[in-house]
Amino acid sequence: MGDGFVESVDDKTFLAIAASQAAATNRVIHGEAIQVPIFEAPGKTGVGKFGWKDQDPTILSFSGDAYLNEMGVTNRLKPKDVTSVCKVTTDLEDKLDALGLADIDHFAQFIRGTQAPPRETVLINGGAYTVPAALRNKGFHPYSDFLLHDVGTGDGIVQAGPADTANKLRTVPLWGLHIKSRFCMVTPR
Repeated sequence: MGDGFVESVDDKTFLAIAASQAAATNRVIHGEAIQVPIFEAPGKTGVGKFGWKDQDPTILSFSGDAYLNEMGVTNRLKPKDVTSVCKVTTDLEDKLDALGLADIDHFAQFIRGTQAPPRETVLINGGAYTVPAALRNKGFHPYSDFLLHDVGTGDGIVQAGPADTANKLRTVPLWGLHIKSRFCMVTPR
């Protein structure tokens, strides 16, 4: 929820956050912003903001990645299956509809259109995608820096970043945590 805001933040902001954390803690505690491919803009990269390993820089890239890796649905951004187990369809599976949009496009639009969860009153104390006016120049508080940190629970997997990201995880946004009975750590890659 509210990821349209996150996508709309300029990459320079995340790079500045990482640099300021490193400077403020003498590199003891600091996140890493990594450049990863923008699938819908071949040859271009952006700062990773989505997925457990910040492997996707945009919501559309994330959608294509999730459709393939979580549901096995090939699409124009991820056209090759990762397994042939139980494969009964031909590729590409995510086809354009009458509007000229595929499911990943509709999913990305849905994600971009969701609002951030409301803040608790106690906490109120002071290229390929065009950011809509509704998201421009808005302050928001995701309670995350969206950078990769080694918190000692990594899985040893490198997704899209350099080798040193194997045991790092993206800081999960904590917005909306007050309305959940527990914080579940299951999201599409």
